Amino acid sequence: MGDAHKIHKAHAEYHLAMLGELDPGWSEDQYAKWLDRYGAAVDDIRAALDWAFASGGDVTLGIRLTLAAVPLGMQLYLVDEFIGWLERALSRIADSEAGPVAELQLSVALGQIAPQIKGMVPEVRTSFGRALEIADQLGLVEHQIGALMGLFLYNFMIGDAQTASNAAEQLCMVARAGGEPGAVAISDRMLCQARHFMGDHARARVLAERTSIIRWRYSGRDSIRPFSGVDRRISMRVFLARMDWMEGNLDRAVTLYEEAIDYATGNLSYRTVGLALVLSLAAVPIALWRGELDKALVLADQLIEHSQRYTVGFWGDWGVDYKALIAARAAGSKDARASALAKVRPTGALQIDAYATVMEEMVGPTALARVEAGGGGWCAAEVLRVSGERLVAGLRPDHAAAEEMILRAVDIARRQNALSWELRATMSLARLRMQQDRRQDALAALAPRPCPLH
Repeated sequence: MGDAHKIHKAHAEYHLAMLGELDPGWSEDQYAKWLDRYGAAVDDIRAALDWAFASGGDVTLGIRLTLAAVPLGMQLYLVDEFIGWLERALSRIADSEAGPVAELQLSVALGQIAPQIKGMVPEVRTSFGRALEIADQLGLVEHQIGALMGLFLYNFMIGDAQTASNAAEQLCMVARAGGEPGAVAISDRMLCQARHFMGDHARARVLAERTSIIRWRYSGRDSIRPFSGVDRRISMRVFLARMDWMEGNLDRAVTLYEEAIDYATGNLSYRTVGLALVLSLAAVPIALWRGELDKALVLADQLIEHSQRYTVGFWGDWGVDYKALIAARAAGSKDARASALAKVRPTGALQIDAYATVMEEMVGPTALARVEAGGGGWCAAEVLRVSGERLVAGLRPDHAAAEEMILRAVDIARRQNALSWELRATMSLARLRMQQDRRQDALAALAPRPCPLH
């Protein structure tokens, strides 16, 4: 072994030890000092990784250094670069002595950060599935937890809330059996998100409010701390804001998403994904639901700028689509409206559902098929309402079928206590009956009814 090899190896080992000083339980102030002190070392880390994976290097050391460097890379917003390092490390597993646990950790890390650039592509599910397979074989509870967290995220982001809920339930069982209270709390967060998107707002609210007041700390195991997690103060406000708007608490919904934006912009550790989540899933849609187009446009621009600055292109696509939808709603002519809508390109079920609630023209066959198949529970009432209205808008109106569909929308909204969707559906029902000269039936649809107290 030559002197050059020894120097390169010592250099890589030094930076591996340095990166090991990062404690997941550190305070924000401690973390900021660590980042300020060691962030400049990224060029040295690159050089060490280049040497480790090159001919004559040390692949095993390179794999260990890759895993240790991922949190730093994420906070420096080098997402695309570190996806490349993770893929390179995984491709060299067979050439190393790293073992199955390292393959597991690399797979989880890749599954967690790849969506920020590539979206929820099938490779993400493959990464988490491989990680869970290894964790199950070795009986490693903490790594089962990490893989299940990833599988939840994948299914949630592709719009399969039921499968996501199943993963969260499985995570809860594994965490309880393994004595991991932090992971149990994480499973509550996940279940909140899944149950909300399934339309079970009552259960989701209980979970969100419980999670918001729980104080817990990660066990310290790296696999249980997501590399790109979002603080519960941010994520729970996102879903509480959405539920508040649907349940008729319109102003409180705004307060909550504004608080979430403040937390996200003021929290260095969670800024990257946290702000994108708030803007995409709460701030912009709530502004559009309220008819505040100017405010929505400012928020959409903020989302685009943020995604470009921090390399989270998946969320930037939401911002571009939102801007097109805002332009369509503000358009002064039919042609201008159509031109703006042509620029909207939803890439998955989550976007299809969201866009259907902010622009009636976005309620297409796919959105309706998802509702009929049991998906898109949170937006089912609105999709059915718009679909029902269309049945009487053509040359051969079918009033009976339209009324049946709108009545389904009213029923779903009432069962979900989604007063905002219920009001829209009830107004559509009354208009439909008035078109048929059924004045008394229309008035009956609009009759006051007892509502739950908030």
